[in-house]
Amino acid sequence: MVLYGLVLHFTRLIGPSEIVYPVTLFTAFGLLLFERRTPARLFLLVALSVSLLACYLTYSRGTYVALAAGLAAMLALLSLTAPRKAVETLLITAVALSVLFGTLALMGVPVISSVVERTKTISLHTVDVSVATRLLEWTTAFADWRASPVLGAGLGHLITYIRPVDGLVSTAYIHNSYLFVLCKTGVVGISVFGVFVAAWGRTLVRAYRRAPDDGLRAV
Repeated sequence: MVLYGLVLHFTRLIGPSEIVYPVTLFTAFGLLLFERRTPARLFLLVALSVSLLACYLTYSRGTYVALAAGLAAMLALLSLTAPRKAVETLLITAVALSVLFGTLALMGVPVISSVVERTKTISLHTVDVSVATRLLEWTTAFADWRASPVLGAGLGHLITYIRPVDGLVSTAYIHNSYLFVLCKTGVVGISVFGVFVAAWGRTLVRAYRRAPDDGLRAV
């Protein structure tokens, strides 16, 4: 449990992780659906499991919801264009989740309970205190970036503000991956990160245009 806490804390310090991990996960997922070579499939299954673990360790409600929505959208598209791939997607998901979460459960990591505890606060009928907290956090982070717009405040910079419940707090984490990069690394860092996101998007568009059938286009 101590190791779990240390890893969880570390992954939450890496702001862009909440964007990079899901991108890696769905990329491995898509390749796995159409790869036929056994060694390559095993490698992609490991990459998928590691990416899934990384997404879990972000402890981000947004990441959890986005992954569920992305998987649902993928299944819906595949059901219309390639039903067999939809079934294969369900099987791959079941295997990856069973192996990963089963292993973590044996290690004493409270996987299911932690996910439920984290997501049960999502509601349209109540006001989450974290919403007000994040507005204060983002305002402070943006102000810190304006003090050093080119290179940012530095990766070790702490955001200090008054939280409604806890009072004065200092934290390295920002609940906004893009603002995290902008505040910590400035215009230079966000530009490099933007190139990464743009390159990934360009690759997706090119892959879609070159896909030989509807099943691949759906993925």
